[in-house]
Amino acid sequence: MSWAADALKSLKKVILIEEKVSTLAEDVKTLALRFQDLSERLARVEGKFEAYERVAAAAAQQKRLPGPRKGKE
Repeated sequence: MSWAADALKSLKKVILIEEKVSTLAEDVKTLALRFQDLSERLARVEGKFEAYERVAAAAAQQKRLPGPRKGKE
């Protein structure tokens, strides 16, 4: 092969690599957006569970309170 054919072949490889890198960059952007969305959704779910835990703890505390004493009036 001549040097011109080698140079052309190398340029084609470089162009293909650039296209692949560009595609990968777009994929990374998409994944980052999806990750951010999932992170926000997880934070909301965690918040709900914390609220449920507080409600359950308050309900358990109310059950532990002593009832009125009979016969002391």
